Amino acid sequence: MNDLLHHSWKQITALSERLAELTAQQAWEEVMALGKERHDAIVAHFERFPITADTIEFYQQNLPVLMTAEQTLREKTTGAHLEALEAGLAQQANRRAINSYHVVDNAR
Repeated sequence: MNDLLHHSWKQITALSERLAELTAQQAWEEVMALGKERHDAIVAHFERFPITADTIEFYQQNLPVLMTAEQTLREKTTGAHLEALEAGLAQQANRRAINSYHVVDNAR
């Protein structure tokens, strides 16, 4: 069981690392798909390897690392989301300004 536990955890870690890479690249569609895959992997992991007396030491060592990575990932995606929102608002403002210019220009 110990080898299976470690292998399953390494898969989650690898998915987390890839998710961080995709977030840095702002590959949002891939982030969404991989985020779901990672979530499903975590759920399946804990269904197969619940926290018990046999696994507690493993989780005491490894859960803090996962939680820290999760928080970092959340901060990156939130920051990227805000940047994308700001860029969209700026683009929308520019379109309004151009449309206003055309309206004034056509009125002459």
